[in-house]
This record gives sequence, C-alpha cells and structure tokens, in this order.
Amino acid sequence: MRLKLLVFLLLFLAAFPSWAQGLRNLKPGDKLPDTPVLNVFKSGEQKLILYMNSNRDKNAAFFKELVSNLGASKDIDKLYLVDTQPERGAEVEEVYSSLSLARDYLPDPERKIYGELGIIVLPTLIFVDKDNILHSIVAGSRSNLNLVFQSHLEAFAQGEPPEDVAQKAANQKNENARDRRHE
Repeated sequence: MRLKLLVFLLLFLAAFPSWAQGLRNLKPGDKLPDTPVLNVFKSGEQKLILYMNSNRDKNAAFFKELVSNLGASKDIDKLYLVDTQPERGAEVEEVYSSLSLARDYLPDPERKIYGELGIIVLPTLIFVDKDNILHSIVAGSRSNLNLVFQSHLEAFAQGEPPEDVAQKAANQKNENARDRRHE
C-alpha cells in the first residue's frame, strides 16, 4: 500500500516541472514571443507586465504592494496591467488611477495574453527590458512581497539577476545561529 502511494506521489510531482515559477513557456533571458497578441508590449521601454484578476483580494493586495514599492522609480518606463476581468476591480481602480507612472490597462477576459505568455499563477509580475527580453518574474502572493519587489526592482535597474530573498534570509539565519554557538 505504501509503495503504491509513493509511486503515485512521485508520478504526480513529476507532472509539474520544477523550474516553473509563473510562466510555462518563458524563462529569464528569453525574448517575448513575436505574436500579434503580444505585439502590444513591443514598446522599446523598460516595462512591468502585471497579469492579475482585479476582483480577487490577494491580487489587489499584490498590486497595492507593488505600487508602494515603485514609488518614484526612474528605471521603469511603463506598467501594463493585464486583467482577467473586463473592468478593473474597485480596490485596484483607486490605486491605478493615482499612479504617476505611464500605464496601460489591458482587459483580457478571453485570456489570450495569458495563453501566449504561458501564465501559471495569478498574479504574475513580469519584468521586461527595452529589447523585450524577460528579466525576471514574481508569481503569486507571499508574506515577504516587499523584500521581493525591492530585490527585483534593484536588480532590474542594474541589469543583474535578482537575489533569492528566501535563500538570503535562510543563509543569514544559519550564520546568526553559527555565531551564537561560537560565543
């Protein structure tokens, strides 16, 4: 019985690629596909593409946290808000209309952009450079979003890969524990 359960779990987990972090078809360093649906993002600008459902509370919280971290960022030229809803949710509308950053709202209720990008998780934030090269991805809500956004924004501005915030915190915790043992 245990063997059958173990085999089932292994087969189940093998069905999901371990590298998937928000996009099925793209990884950092890849160019966005040149398709009619995605041509809207061919702007020659440093851009963020946020794909979300503006009627969900966690998606709205993600958006608010992003906007609070953008501040007066001079490294981002434009924010594309791609929404699964035909109209922005009320919580998102208030924050969206107060943005001073250039922005574009793209409703995608048919999920055409969703399919072309191969989005797996909502919300998904995609950092794309001037040459339409994918820099990095932040997918899903989590407790340390503030640190994640800061890390990705700094790395994007410098043209370097973002650090793994969770791994950095774990390393710091281990280092602190090691220091306490040697005291």
